[in-house]
Amino acid sequence: HMTTRNVLVVDDDEINLMILIKSVQEAGHTPVPFATGEDAWNHLQANPDAVDIALLDKMMPGVSGLELLKRIKADARMKAMPVILQTGDVGVEQMRESLQAGAYYYLTK
Repeated sequence: HMTTRNVLVVDDDEINLMILIKSVQEAGHTPVPFATGEDAWNHLQANPDAVDIALLDKMMPGVSGLELLKRIKADARMKAMPVILQTGDVGVEQMRESLQAGAYYYLTK
């Protein structure tokens, strides 16, 4: 049978975080969720063996996913941990802004 992994999930967007938690659970793993890079880093420092893999939002205020990735890779206790960076591409951000401004549809090449 499949090994259950503890997946660090970090996203400052509440809805994105909920979606990620659900996805991790549906894949048969245990989510370890945080809304900030700071909180996630503090948890990792205190429990370097607590998670098997990290799924990070690249762009966050304060400690970004990119910064968190660098810290994990610089720490000998955690540097072997696989880290997945999730990024909303520039186009996605522009699309979101357009939809919020009232556009019904936004087409990207």
